[in-house]
Amino acid sequence: MNALRLETPFNVQDGVLYGVDIEKAATSMITRETGGETRFEQLSGHLAVERGTQRFTNLKIARRAGGSGNVSISPRKSCQGASTPK
Repeated sequence: MNALRLETPFNVQDGVLYGVDIEKAATSMITRETGGETRFEQLSGHLAVERGTQRFTNLKIARRAGGSGNVSISPRKSCQGASTPK
């Protein structure tokens, strides 16, 4: 049996990402600080889920600073990603 795979674009308006301050994380890559929040006007991208791994690609966030990037979250909840600030 093949593994279940989900792929979908998404677009969220006027929201908050709790547990991460994207602007602070992008400017302090040396320290591994967690917490905070990121308010946004629009968050969009593409989500693929396969074998417990979640991949967020073509991420775009519209807020004061804005930016784009990619994030992968393993089944063990470890993260890898890259961002491009505007």
